[in-house]
Amino acid sequence: IFFRLRRMPQKKDDLVDSLLEAKAAAKLTFDDIGTELAVTNVYAAQLFYNQAQLKPETAPKLAALVKMRASDVEQMMAAPTRSWDDNLVKEPNVYRTIEACQHFGESIKMVINEKFGDGIMSAIDFYVSVDKVLGAYGEARVLLKFNGKYLPYIEQQTCMVAKMTKPGDASQFLSAPVDTTSPMPMPKISRIPQYECPITATALTGDEKKAFVKHLHILKAHAGVTFDAIAKALGVTNVYAAQLFNNQAQLKPQSAPKLKEIVPGLTDDILAVMALPPMRGWDTEIMKEPNVYRTVEACQHFGCGIKHVINEKFGDGIMSAIDFYMSVDRMVGVHGEARVLITFNGKFLPYVEQSTAAIAGMRDGNVHAHAE
Repeated sequence: IFFRLRRMPQKKDDLVDSLLEAKAAAKLTFDDIGTELAVTNVYAAQLFYNQAQLKPETAPKLAALVKMRASDVEQMMAAPTRSWDDNLVKEPNVYRTIEACQHFGESIKMVINEKFGDGIMSAIDFYVSVDKVLGAYGEARVLLKFNGKYLPYIEQQTCMVAKMTKPGDASQFLSAPVDTTSPMPMPKISRIPQYECPITATALTGDEKKAFVKHLHILKAHAGVTFDAIAKALGVTNVYAAQLFNNQAQLKPQSAPKLKEIVPGLTDDILAVMALPPMRGWDTEIMKEPNVYRTVEACQHFGCGIKHVINEKFGDGIMSAIDFYMSVDRMVGVHGEARVLITFNGKFLPYVEQSTAAIAGMRDGNVHAHAE
């Protein structure tokens, strides 16, 4: 009796090395591959990092583009173990996106809740892409987009659980279609509690900052306005508007009168504190909030792909989280489902060669010769 011995799959690192070598030999970018396969450029990269499953209908197209070993293609078609090396988060392109998710995390959650209700963005029915755009001053900018299906939390009714234990037509238990037009009702606050605003010339920290932020949100709720409405009045993104109310961004002088007009409860003392450069940080507890750790999870799982596509499109550098914009939008998918679109837009910062001539020039005070 003869038994056919099945080839043991190679280690993931070895598979990835083999796939990336084949891609390099084909002289193709992930943009090229993504276009041919009709997938996003980051998803194309995920295939080569064995972080996504190669579908049977896509395999022939990929094989026609990149000359790969048959055993590698077979392994790519198996459901991968999606994971990341712990060292990945030390890579600037990855930890910069994670940093953005942490610093903007509470604001992302608040805007999602306002736009959709109580729920989160899926990282399974999920798309990631990287594009290169030009800014208002002609600078190269990284446009990173997360597009995930909105998943509402359900009320865990016992009657529904009882029905699920019985055989029958499953269609009656499918979640109702998400309303893609009506935003979440605003909380109603009829009375503003007494609050004594700190008179300070330095940024608030600790419990003082928490109390200040809590009062800002009470004033916003009392005014009955959304972050979208505030953003429109100030001419900023909705996430930035939320950052102002989380004391994670500085209120600029030209925006203060507009903000006071739309949120009348803001006193001059409060506006003065909001105008200080804030102590930007985040409570570690925020990482337990699903809307935040889901975006961080996406940065980790898609990290290699994001980095590789950025390097292909821009060169050796990273996306700034300082000259940086973030927004949350509500989209409707091809099946009518509500989708969360989180857009990161940061200036591209190239690494410099640290030449001694450049340093000498800087000492001479010749600024223009060394400007970007």
